[in-house]
Amino acid sequence: MENFRANNGAIPRIGVIGCGNIGSWLDEDKDLPYALSHCGAYQLLKIPILALADPNEARLQTAGNKRNVKKLYTNAIDLIQKEAIDILNICTPTSIRYPLIKKAVENKVKVIICEKPLANTVEEGEKIKALIEQSDTQLIVNYSRRWDVIIQKIKSLIQTKQIGEIQHISAIYGKGLLNNGSHLINLFQFFFGNNYTVEYTKIVSDDMPEKGKTMHAVLHGHWNNQTFPIFLKAVNHQMFSLFEIDIVGTEKRIKISESGLTIEFQQVIEDTRFKGYKALQKEKISKDSYYDTMANMIKEAIHIFQNKQEDSVSSISDALDTLKIIDTIYQT
Repeated sequence: MENFRANNGAIPRIGVIGCGNIGSWLDEDKDLPYALSHCGAYQLLKIPILALADPNEARLQTAGNKRNVKKLYTNAIDLIQKEAIDILNICTPTSIRYPLIKKAVENKVKVIICEKPLANTVEEGEKIKALIEQSDTQLIVNYSRRWDVIIQKIKSLIQTKQIGEIQHISAIYGKGLLNNGSHLINLFQFFFGNNYTVEYTKIVSDDMPEKGKTMHAVLHGHWNNQTFPIFLKAVNHQMFSLFEIDIVGTEKRIKISESGLTIEFQQVIEDTRFKGYKALQKEKISKDSYYDTMANMIKEAIHIFQNKQEDSVSSISDALDTLKIIDTIYQT
């Protein structure tokens, strides 16, 4: 990997709070050409991490050793107060993020990268947004698929009407609307904006209510003078994990499977078997572009820090709108 920091201006001072799965553990001791964690992305891009924090001292020490970080804190507030951090990655449970974001703003951290969802409630999300808007801090929310170049291509195909009119969308997810389901909602916003109504919901029980209710739901998307149904289909993640999206237009079909690792494009052709009918034919399959998303997010954060760019591809406003749509589903 090219030394990203060497050619792109000021080197930011990095702090990471939370050394669990997404913070560091997922790609420790793995010789991968891509990053699965925040710390892994900095390491891949050859950007040193100044300080780590985690309340689990054993996990903290292990992550510090693996990432060659000497400044270790079991108290995250201490890290924020004692270190001059430019980019702070908050990889903690959602319920404890607000005071960390508040303290980071008070200490003039330039860029905060926050795991999704932004908050557990719309009210708390609005408090965070108000904090950020009254400061010089920029906040990015890790809805990772927004940094997938193929997902960005899909958005372009939709916006330029190359898939035709939207007939319907179906999606499968598990482990809570606030957790995995929010990725779906956020992607629909990325493609189609924020105008949705909800017709039907039903709860599927699982073992993680803190991740938000896992629910079947039928939404109606209102975009570009079209109205189309979006079927959210819930599964119990205790049996197996699924994250899939099927977008059916009048000119193309796009299937996102394997949690986004495989994206299949199908085009409309004349049916060679049945005269007078049309059929779908596989156009191409794109694989593994999702693996670049963590590093792409970190590159964007550094660009924002170096250039004082105002908006991320995954901004706090986008993340708050995701919470509002989920809240509408909950209340239906």
